[in-house]
Amino acid sequence: MARDLGRATPTSKGGRGKIQSAELLNSDSAMLRMASVAEFTGLSQATIYRRIKDGTFPAQYKIGPWAARWKSGEIRAWVAAQTRAVQ
Repeated sequence: MARDLGRATPTSKGGRGKIQSAELLNSDSAMLRMASVAEFTGLSQATIYRRIKDGTFPAQYKIGPWAARWKSGEIRAWVAAQTRAVQ
């Protein structure tokens, strides 16, 4: 059974949900699912894919025929750059 690295809030079984925990977001090499990327950035899936196509968002890494992940360090760097651009 695959391990689901999910949300930091416990479920009734003491496990984790689908959104990945803050500890993973703080690791540069952690691989994030779309739901975590969308929650962390505040962007919708459609906006993320549109920005990838436009070259204004980090591209995902294919890890299987139906699975893709983003490196948390790249997503954190993108968010930091957007924050600096606004200031």
